Amino acid sequence: MPKTPRLSYLLRQAQLANRQQLDAVLRSFGLTPAQYMVLNIISDYREGIFSAELARRLWITPQSSNEIVASLEKMELIRRVEDAGQRRVLRVGVAVKGRAVLAKCEKAVDRFEADFFGDLSAAEDSQLRDILIGLVRTSREKSVADGLGESGKRPRQAAAAR
Repeated sequence: MPKTPRLSYLLRQAQLANRQQLDAVLRSFGLTPAQYMVLNIISDYREGIFSAELARRLWITPQSSNEIVASLEKMELIRRVEDAGQRRVLRVGVAVKGRAVLAKCEKAVDRFEADFFGDLSAAEDSQLRDILIGLVRTSREKSVADGLGESGKRPRQAAAAR
């Protein structure tokens, strides 16, 4: 008798299929899925977002976040501006060109998602969304409670003796 596939396996396979197809959609705009997600997240912050907060939202290291931000900045889709309260700290915001590109991407991604998730009823779509939001929230809370932070990595320990 065949064994039931693990949920982790099924979730990963669905994620891979989604990413592969999303990549094809975004390639026409010159973006990767990671760049699109960063641009999308940044657009939610009128005053911009700190790079460290962006890394936490994406569950990636600050270095990886900075690489994506640098590539988007080179494409002139985002801008870094000094924080009003802390001049040595930069906020990342969407540039005018970035807003235009994002608006076009959103329409294409809407069409893609309608096709990718098209077999789901409205109730199933809502249920899947709620389940995934719950899994993400619980995982973040557990990571923070375990002292891992939202990236799932432990902060560097202080030197034993200074």
